[in-house]
Amino acid sequence: MAAPLDRWLALEGLDNVRDVGGLQLRTGGTIRSGVLLRSAALQYCTAADVTHLVHEFGLRLVLDLRRQSEIDQDASPHALADAGVETVRLSFIPEEGARCRRPTRTWTP
Repeated sequence: MAAPLDRWLALEGLDNVRDVGGLQLRTGGTIRSGVLLRSAALQYCTAADVTHLVHEFGLRLVLDLRRQSEIDQDASPHALADAGVETVRLSFIPEEGARCRRPTRTWTP
C-alpha cells in the first residue's frame, strides 16, 4: 500500500493550505500534484508566504469562492495581487435574494 501524500503546505501566516493533487477523480486517475491548492483567509499571507506560493510553487491565479458579503467583511489578498497573482471571483452561493449567475471567464489558457 502506498504511503499517503502530505498535501499540507507549511506557511507562516496561512494555516490551512493543501495541495489537492493526489485526490481520486470519479472517472479514474488522480488530480496532478502541484496544480491546484485550496486555502482560506489569504489576507493573512506574509511576505514569505507570497514568495513561497508565487516563486516556488508558481501560483498565478486565485479563484475566490466567497460571496460578496464575505469579501466586503474581510480584506482581499492584496499581497498576492501585488505579486502579479490574478484573482477571479467565482461564488457558488448566491447573495440573499439573488440568483446564481454563470461565471465570466477572465483568462485564456
